[in-house]
Amino acid sequence: MSNCNTCNTCSQPVKVCCCPTPVPTPVVPTIVVCKSPIELLFEQSLICFNNTACVNPLNYIIEQVSNFVPDPLLSDPTAIGQFLEGGTILSSCNLCCPKCEFGDGFIYALTDISGFSNLITTLFCKFNDTCCMSVNANATSYLDLKQTLANVAQEIVIPICCNNFTTYVEELKNITDCPNSFLTSGIVEYGSLTPDSESQLHNIALMIQSIYPAATPAELCTYVTTMLTNGLVIYCDSNGMFIGSIESFLVYALRINITCIR
Repeated sequence: MSNCNTCNTCSQPVKVCCCPTPVPTPVVPTIVVCKSPIELLFEQSLICFNNTACVNPLNYIIEQVSNFVPDPLLSDPTAIGQFLEGGTILSSCNLCCPKCEFGDGFIYALTDISGFSNLITTLFCKFNDTCCMSVNANATSYLDLKQTLANVAQEIVIPICCNNFTTYVEELKNITDCPNSFLTSGIVEYGSLTPDSESQLHNIALMIQSIYPAATPAELCTYVTTMLTNGLVIYCDSNGMFIGSIESFLVYALRINITCIR
């Protein structure tokens, strides 16, 4: 007689203790479902146009510009310029397209007075339904911009955004050592990347500091100035999202015959 303490089926002493082998779980074969290309496109469209929160495209810019900076401890003000000058087209499924206080916007622009003047001079007839604009500049630079608007078309009325742009301009000045340069060249922000037309300057400051964590205030001034001189344009249409400089966007707009932006 013996006890079988390790066998669940043996509760009493027996001559032979036999632990039964568990019945193997049958393997369910994987069923491959073939979907037509139309079904797949429809599913992707649902993903693209659902109401889930989108990602600020500035996050994408951080990632891409970082690829141009082999060593963030070294000064490399050309990295931002190199990325913006090339221009990039990508899917906008999960990225935030520009928004407009007065309806859906198509374009977001952050640049200096000269860059914005170039943009509206080339595409002035397509600003019939405008978003709002924020400006920080000295009186001379601002009057130059107003003169440009008057020269291209007097009927253009671009309303001023009522947001925290001015507060964030001061933040940008505080992390750099060139506030007077910003006033001379000017800072112009057109549209936004959020429905309430919030200024993106705070995120721009964070972006620059993320790319160049060890940069001095003088170097940060160079990086911000480089970005403003090139200009940052984010534009969405049926082709996807464009991210690039003012010049690269104007080339893009000409090649694909953009007929309306706002």
